[in-house]
Amino acid sequence: MPPNQQDGALADRPKASQSSLAPKTVFLTGASGVLGQALLRRLREHTVICLVHRKPVEAPNAVSLSG
Repeated sequence: MPPNQQDGALADRPKASQSSLAPKTVFLTGASGVLGQALLRRLREHTVICLVHRKPVEAPNAVSLSG
């Protein structure tokens, strides 16, 4: 097994810098679907622009675009 896939490998990884933790703007396609809704919840600390086909997405961090 490669070294980066061994147990405890995540503990050896360097910590994320503060700049990588800053809120970002994310473009999410399929936001009204099952996977899109799950991702939207995980991205709650970021601004999310959602491309949807049917119904708009309602979330405090989301902007819906029909496409």
